Amino acid sequence: MDVDRDSPPRWSQTPPALKAPVRVRPPRISQPLKVNKDQRKLDEFYTKFLGRDGDKMLSEETKWLAVTNKSFDAGRRGFNDRLAFFGRSNRSLSNGRVLIEIDQASA
Repeated sequence: MDVDRDSPPRWSQTPPALKAPVRVRPPRISQPLKVNKDQRKLDEFYTKFLGRDGDKMLSEETKWLAVTNKSFDAGRRGFNDRLAFFGRSNRSLSNGRVLIEIDQASA
């Protein structure tokens, strides 16, 4: 049995015959998303969202953690797995409720 050492192992890639003809997921963004690092913009957001002195209601750390999906200290703390779990659970619950409402409306 001849093994071609130049090509990657069979298990490391999808065989061409099994690839879908159309992408189901949108293509990945090649450029990184621009992230706000300006404290003034964040304070303006909280003032608009919470009203006058809204930017003074929360600590600086809480304000940044509330608007990001992972902690500002991502290099040491990593992804916020609990937030991701609750987000997926909330999405599943919301989708289930919509399906039940559609079913009840059609009955």
